Amino acid sequence: EENLPPVWAEEIMIEEILMNLVENAYHAVVHNEGEKCVHLRIFKKDNGYLRLDVRDNGYGIASKIKSQLFEVPTTTKGSSEGTGIGLYRVRQICELLKAKSGAESEGRGKGAMFYVDIPVYIE
Repeated sequence: EENLPPVWAEEIMIEEILMNLVENAYHAVVHNEGEKCVHLRIFKKDNGYLRLDVRDNGYGIASKIKSQLFEVPTTTKGSSEGTGIGLYRVRQICELLKAKSGAESEGRGKGAMFYVDIPVYIE
């Protein structure tokens, strides 16, 4: 989206959030037999927040671990593919920025959407 409002954050924090969310999406689709889709959107959610939104058509999220995703060590990947630290780091950065993070999925095999809502900087 064009003309996005500024947020109060160091560039490296936003980069780390994006890299962790995109890397998760990549791991979710890499073994798909068919089409592999990862979509990143950055847009103004409302007057108070900018949203970073990463969607994939990968293996989805089991409902039993959805509430634990941003805790350490929680992973939806096998132990050889993930450490469970990436989303925890996202949560830590969100706490510093007073941002909100979350995930949505209709279940295993149905893809996922991870998001971070960052407060807009108002002078």
